[in-house]
Amino acid sequence: SIQAHVEMLSNQLDDLFKHVRSLEEERTKYRAVLSAVRRLPTEILGEIFSLLFPRVLADEDRAYLVDLGLVCHRWREAVLHMRSLW
Repeated sequence: SIQAHVEMLSNQLDDLFKHVRSLEEERTKYRAVLSAVRRLPTEILGEIFSLLFPRVLADEDRAYLVDLGLVCHRWREAVLHMRSLW
């Protein structure tokens, strides 16, 4: 019947709205984490990066280091200013 169909669609819409609210809550959590990372001084970020790599870099390690610097401007600065990485 039409009433049953309308009720089914209404339930589906309710489920979709719940899902959207859940996704928005997750996005808020991720933004909070990203905000904290963005406040890290470039020097600290570089120190963290230096912990990811061995003291002597192989060619593959250098390629990963270059990729790390492609993430964003700040990460590039952090990678380039850490002389110990190069």
